[in-house]
Amino acid sequence: MDSASNDIGFAKSADGRYAAQLSEYDQRIGFDQKWLNRVHQLYKEKQTIAAANAKGYIFKGREVVKSEHGEKIQLRFAVR
Repeated sequence: MDSASNDIGFAKSADGRYAAQLSEYDQRIGFDQKWLNRVHQLYKEKQTIAAANAKGYIFKGREVVKSEHGEKIQLRFAVR
C-alpha cells in the first residue's frame, strides 16, 4: 500500500472544534487514541504558553510529575 494513500488530517466543525481524519490503517500503525491524546496535550500546552505570554508571564519550563493517578504535566512561569 502506498504511504501517501493514508494522509492524516483534521477538519474544523461548525462549533470550532477539530476532528481527526484517520483511516483504519493509520490507526492500526500507531495513530490511535493514545497518539491523538498526545497531540491534544501538546496543543493545549502550546495554547497555555501563548496565553500566559500574552499576559506578561515568562515560560520557565515543563516538568512531568508522576503521581498515583498517572503522569501530570506542570508548566512553570515567572512574572516579568
